[in-house]
Amino acid sequence: MKCEKINNYTSLLVTIIGIILLSGCTWDNNQITIVNNTDSIVSNIRITAGGYSYLKDKLNGGEKISYSFNPKKEGGGLITAELNNKKIRREFGYFTPNLKNKISIILNSKDEIKIVDLDSTIQSVDEIITNNYAAKKNLHILGNTLETDKHLFILSGQSNMQGHRPNEAFTPTVKAALGAEKIIVVQDAMGGQPIKRWWKKWKSPDDNKLEPIGDLYDRLMLKVQQEIKEQKLATITFIWMQGERDANKGWGKLYEASLIGLYQQLSEDIGRKDINFVIGRLSDFDLKNTRYPHWTMIREAQVKVGESNPRFSWVNTDDLNDGISRKGKKIENDLHYSAEGYKILGKRFAENALKLIRNNTDKENTK
Repeated sequence: MKCEKINNYTSLLVTIIGIILLSGCTWDNNQITIVNNTDSIVSNIRITAGGYSYLKDKLNGGEKISYSFNPKKEGGGLITAELNNKKIRREFGYFTPNLKNKISIILNSKDEIKIVDLDSTIQSVDEIITNNYAAKKNLHILGNTLETDKHLFILSGQSNMQGHRPNEAFTPTVKAALGAEKIIVVQDAMGGQPIKRWWKKWKSPDDNKLEPIGDLYDRLMLKVQQEIKEQKLATITFIWMQGERDANKGWGKLYEASLIGLYQQLSEDIGRKDINFVIGRLSDFDLKNTRYPHWTMIREAQVKVGESNPRFSWVNTDDLNDGISRKGKKIENDLHYSAEGYKILGKRFAENALKLIRNNTDKENTK
């Protein structure tokens, strides 16, 4: 009888755990909050994201509702609703399993929908809906930039930047925070290349002048110039993922000066002293420096530069090189990142960039 009771309790416990797992309660890593920041009723609300659909008949003025879930498929989100007898529609975010998103959708007057990535702002949802003008008052992400001004993101580097696909996570994240019409994303990368292919003042320790210097920078800037013609730029953020080749060649002692020199070169060419700089640090691929003799030296230089200026930051990649590669092969502590790793990399790049934009804009507006 005693054993039978134990078995019954065990069966009940297994059932409860199964229900919890099936409901996704323990794995919810995404949240969407809808805020009605108007005096009117918003009706017929439909949210589609991550393979799920949520319906809400109405949301009174000042009210909010949140949905938490773990995406079961990749893709962007969509909200449709009716406000003041008008149908409104807006795409937002990008959702994929194992990536975290926390997004607020603010419905304002004049049928405006504001998308806010809460991971990229210090404001809480409650602060956002304090009163009818809370969205404009509290969502101080980018300061008082002109509506026509755009935010330029320049991404470059070697193979791990080449493997990064902006449209998977980076562009959707900055688009959700800033608006699709206010961003310009330019990426140009080439695998297996040292930093001297970008920094024109780089000097070889052995004075070898046979290899090209600065040519990939010129190629990158040609793309940038084509995209920013006649555009007013609110901010510029340079995102860099490179260093493997320099570590392999034993050029670690030159790398800190090279990073700073490349940033200064870009600043001078564009004519801006306020460019933000996000550096992707090399992974934990060769921490013993057995295959790439200056691996840890490059890592240290990237962190040092990334922490040397309020406009600089660095991104950790140590957890991105395990799993399944883009070619469908299992990898472990690889030189390159997994398919999922590249998506996470894009998300981290975007979050760091948005944080720099917000923090430095706030400082300028308080001067």
